[in-house]
Amino acid sequence: MGTLAIKYKDPRKLKPRAKNPRTHTPRQIKQIAASIQEFGFINPVLVDGSDGIVAGHARVEAATSVGMTDVPTVRVDHLSPAQIRAYVIADNRLAEKAGWWVWPRFRARTGCARGKCGPRCPPDGPVG
Repeated sequence: MGTLAIKYKDPRKLKPRAKNPRTHTPRQIKQIAASIQEFGFINPVLVDGSDGIVAGHARVEAATSVGMTDVPTVRVDHLSPAQIRAYVIADNRLAEKAGWWVWPRFRARTGCARGKCGPRCPPDGPVG
């Protein structure tokens, strides 16, 4: 594998994966869009050699919804189609296995009062 490089691309020109295993509600897209507006688009979209999205479908949809015309991408064309399929599943399944902070502990560690921190702390607690 060579050095990974970030290249900015128009999110409307990136191609969603036909068999993307994840789905996102409109509420989740709005939360991701709010996060992008608060912090910037700092997690690059992974794309294959044809600008097909490998990872980052929801971020691309959120970026498009707020009118972004450039998002960071990283091309992973060193992976075979079989490796890409395996990576997509592993990336999503490993994320599902992560735990979440219990809201009172989160509030105690961050000083965030419920609903008082803008998009970082939605009114119903941490995004999960």
